[in-house]
Amino acid sequence: FRVIATMVQEAKCTMLVGPARGSAAGSLVCYLMGITDVDPLVHDLMFERFIDVTRADLPDIDLDFPDQQREQVFLALTSAGLAVVFGRRRIGKTRLLVEWCRRTDGVYAVADQSAAEVQRRYLAEALAGRFPGFADVTYRDWSGLLSRLSKEAQHAGWRGPVVFDELPYWIATSPELPSVLQRWLDHEARAAGLVVAVAGSSQRMMQGLALDREAPLYGRARALFEVRALGVDYVRAAIGAAPPRAQLEFYAAWGGVPRYWE
Repeated sequence: FRVIATMVQEAKCTMLVGPARGSAAGSLVCYLMGITDVDPLVHDLMFERFIDVTRADLPDIDLDFPDQQREQVFLALTSAGLAVVFGRRRIGKTRLLVEWCRRTDGVYAVADQSAAEVQRRYLAEALAGRFPGFADVTYRDWSGLLSRLSKEAQHAGWRGPVVFDELPYWIATSPELPSVLQRWLDHEARAAGLVVAVAGSSQRMMQGLALDREAPLYGRARALFEVRALGVDYVRAAIGAAPPRAQLEFYAAWGGVPRYWE
């Protein structure tokens, strides 16, 4: 109940949220915690629909969030630990992560195909916006940079998030990085209570980092998100009140890729 209540409270700050559908409306606890909006005692709703003695599984609570914003809700609930985000190119991962960092005072850094020392400088410059002087030092390896990050964060009482976007580019120039991240996440980042997210467009590589039993980051991810294409029902919001045929033609041409809609 507490997890769902936190999710609903977070969502209501930034988007429209449905009142919770189905049997959950019969639960007084759901109403008192703000999950549902209808008092089941006043309206004589059936609690037995929520807790049915004939069901072997646990009761469920149906919630409605806008599809294009649901990932923000789940990311906002990620406590200290690692989140892995993936999805095809131009699907909106970068916009999602940048917006998440903007709303939570986080740090966003994206890799390219530069050499490892250049990548570390880029990350240090991004972190300097949060920790003045962070980029004044040349970091010879990832361990030194990440170690300082966790110490600065712990000293400042800052929990992140810190986002490493296009992680495959970082790994291409620094094959040791997954193992370095593993040790850092297990010890220093955990001690600092940091929220860390890694993202990339290669579904195979991103899932392999977190799900493959042989991968260094196996078992570390608290959340795994796939950013998917928008549904056809969002075309109207993008192009206005066009005739149904025009909306269908638009979606047939551009699909559900937000970048193409722009």
